[in-house]
Amino acid sequence: RLDGSAETTLARETPFPGKCILHRVELGETLPVFVWDEYEEYSRVVPMIDLTTSEIESYVETNVRVVERLAAEENITVIHANNAVMMPVVAQRVRDKLGIPYTVMPHGSDIEYADEVTMTRALEGRRDL
Repeated sequence: RLDGSAETTLARETPFPGKCILHRVELGETLPVFVWDEYEEYSRVVPMIDLTTSEIESYVETNVRVVERLAAEENITVIHANNAVMMPVVAQRVRDKLGIPYTVMPHGSDIEYADEVTMTRALEGRRDL
């Protein structure tokens, strides 16, 4: 949530050790995307290539704050960054601060539609993988 709180939408017991946490960060009115589409919950949907540097940094920092909070609250031991463009930067910053290792899964439009700026930022987060 924009106020930093979290809401559990699904929880279930399994016979396996550990857990997986999926988070969907509230980003405010702007949703950065790779391919433009309509999303009724966002008043401003913007392709990442059209975002300003400060908007990209705000997006990254918002995600960093959420992942750091979840890591502390849930005793996270590894981060799975589920796209190749901005999430490796988020995961790298969290790793640098908290020492939590991460892995990145590139897939789909995050590879196909990224421009030089967003790919440069993505590679910053993947340098030491």
